[in-house]
Amino acid sequence: MVERLARRRVLQVLGTGIAPAIAPSIARADFITPKNIVILVGFSPGGGIDVLSRVLAPRVESRIGRRIKVENHAGNNGALVSEALKKGPNDGSLIACVPSTAVAATVTDRGSTFDPRTDMVPLSLAGSYPMVLAVSPASGVATLAEYAEWLRADPARARIGVSGSGGYLDTWVKLLGRELGVEFQGVPYRGGRPLINDLQNNKVSAGVLSLPTALEFHRGGKLRIILTSGDKPAPFAPKLVTATQAGRPNVASAEWYGFFSARGTPAPVVAEWNFQIRTVLAQKETAAELINVGVDIQTSTPEELATRLDDTLAFWKKRVLALGMQSTD
Repeated sequence: MVERLARRRVLQVLGTGIAPAIAPSIARADFITPKNIVILVGFSPGGGIDVLSRVLAPRVESRIGRRIKVENHAGNNGALVSEALKKGPNDGSLIACVPSTAVAATVTDRGSTFDPRTDMVPLSLAGSYPMVLAVSPASGVATLAEYAEWLRADPARARIGVSGSGGYLDTWVKLLGRELGVEFQGVPYRGGRPLINDLQNNKVSAGVLSLPTALEFHRGGKLRIILTSGDKPAPFAPKLVTATQAGRPNVASAEWYGFFSARGTPAPVVAEWNFQIRTVLAQKETAAELINVGVDIQTSTPEELATRLDDTLAFWKKRVLALGMQSTD
């Protein structure tokens, strides 16, 4: 339906004198913006969300004839991007790729002035992924049960790196600690790649990060994934043990990446961005590139992404309250 509406708008603007076959290549960009475009990513280069944005950007760029630049603003679990989007233009020239972990962080971060339900406009879901618990190969640990025993042998080992600070990741680590009977000391990093470097060099023995960030290094033997937060195996990594398979459903969660624009973005711009994102993600070459790094491609209407966002907030509020923590609502 979105695609049909977008095409109808193109033809209305062009008039009947232009052949429909050439309409998409000439006029579609004008429905988004006449400016060059920036995609904001709230994490350091090299992570899953960064890869997704950089795979998408040149493909959309070639379709609409506008330069698209990916900018990384790492820090505070993606909050810097949220604030930039909140204050940025709403003409379609500035969008953000936002993970559900950043949305969940607004439930616990008391200092947050960003409301994802009102301060940004959903464009399309992009994909889903699990978080993972990874260990340094030097630890000699191969399973979650072995990791629990390893921790009990020396409580000082309960330092765990997290690919962000505060919010969602702290909550997930607390849930994991409750499951294993361990009180973890979280060590925050500015993204997944710095954490991976320290895992490889045995500067930290375990870490929590996204599967798309970690999968390449797991395959290369540079770290070992011993648990995913998924409730079912990932089709591209079926041997990885999920939280459900490990008998730890309390740490199971389905995370996602979505594209958003600023509050007040006009409906035709939203519809056109939705069409472009969904079209590019449906391309076989795009799918092959993203599946290889651990992103399970999923797209949506803007309304479906809004519902997913609401569900994520409700899910994590329930978990925060169950831990005795205070939510922002």
